[in-house]
Formats: sequence, structure tokens, C-alpha cells
Amino acid sequence: YVPCIYTSPTVYHYYNPNDNYSILTILSYFFGIYFTYTNWDIDCERTQLREMRERLSKNNYNPGFIKATYETSDGKTNTTYLVACGWMKIASNINYFYEISTSLVWTLGGTIPLNIFCYTYVIYLTVLLVHRTYRLERKCKKKYGKAWESYRELVPYKIIPGWF
Repeated sequence: YVPCIYTSPTVYHYYNPNDNYSILTILSYFFGIYFTYTNWDIDCERTQLREMRERLSKNNYNPGFIKATYETSDGKTNTTYLVACGWMKIASNINYFYEISTSLVWTLGGTIPLNIFCYTYVIYLTVLLVHRTYRLERKCKKKYGKAWESYRELVPYKIIPGWF
């Protein structure tokens, strides 16, 4: 199922070739590189911050991190740190914005396809990631309580800075 949707823009462009390379083609190329690089950079930063979070328990002062406690299913209380710095300060799931943007640039491919089939992957990915964001929001609110409310005050946006 997913491989069929994922490749839908490629199939469309294969059967509807565009021999007229325009400024849109060049923009698609460069925005594709930018979005892909930015998504990679966010993933690298997230990994570094997770490694840093492991060392935070030894310090009392943790700028950009919110200390949160939660109870496990077996009744034990654990402590973690919610990340509110770097890319994650802009929006909690900002990488989703760049993933969706990359898929849109792949779909455009230098043209603006008029066939809805071509946009199937972008639509699917957008619905999937927005739905995941809402599920994550409910789960974290329940799990971390007041710490999550403090986190949301620092990081009010979920995917798109200034809007959502």
C-alpha cells in the first residue's frame, strides 16, 4: 500500500514527461535539497539533545529542558527532560513540516500536476503526521501533566511555526 502511494508522483511524471525545464524545475531542485538537508539537521540535533538529556540528571540547571516526572505501568516514578531548545523550540514536531514540504517538492518535480493521483502521497503523509501529532499531544498531556503544560507555554506550535 505505502510503496504504491510513495511512488505515485514518479509514476505520474513518467507517464506525463515535461520537456520544458522552467524556473519551477530549478526551484523544485533547490528547495528539495534545502528541505531534505533541514530535516536531516533536525534529526541530528534531536539525537544530540537526547544524548545530552541523559547527562542532565546530574545537574540542577538545565536551560532549554523541562524536568518531567511520570509513573510507569508498574508504579515506578521516572524522570525525563522535555526538550524546548534548538529546532524543537520553534515547533515540537517541526521536522514534520519539512517532511511534508519535501514530499510536495517531489510531487511538483518542475511542473504543477493537475491530476489528484499525483498528490496522493502528500495528502497521505500530511494526514498521517497531523493525526500523529494530535495523538502525541493527548499522550504527553496525560503522561507529563503540569510539565507538559509548561512545555506548551515555551513551545506553543506543533508543526508549523506561527500557525499550528
